[in-house]
Amino acid sequence: MKRPTMQEKRERRRRRATGAAETWQQHLETIIGEGWTGPGQTNQLLKGIATYGRVFKKLQGVELYNYILEKAENAPDYHQYCNHQHEIFDRCGCWAAAVEKYYVEANHADAT
Repeated sequence: MKRPTMQEKRERRRRRATGAAETWQQHLETIIGEGWTGPGQTNQLLKGIATYGRVFKKLQGVELYNYILEKAENAPDYHQYCNHQHEIFDRCGCWAAAVEKYYVEANHADAT
């Protein structure tokens, strides 16, 4: 039986990583799409929006901040359940800065 080449091993690892990234991307899209479903979700939702914008939209700086703010304010039930509307600008800025330090943009062909 022929042993796999280094190139074949690398390709297999890349496919596995891409699959995990796609699953993560779908999970974040679900969280963002659902929006607020009750009180106490602001940080979780802002983190998900920020992570998606950074990793899959490849945003940074002001573009990332604007993306988080726009997605948050237009998410389902924002006005009903987000108890941090009075400080949403600051919270979006904090999450933009945090994810820029922690995450890098996705580097696979399927990232959009």
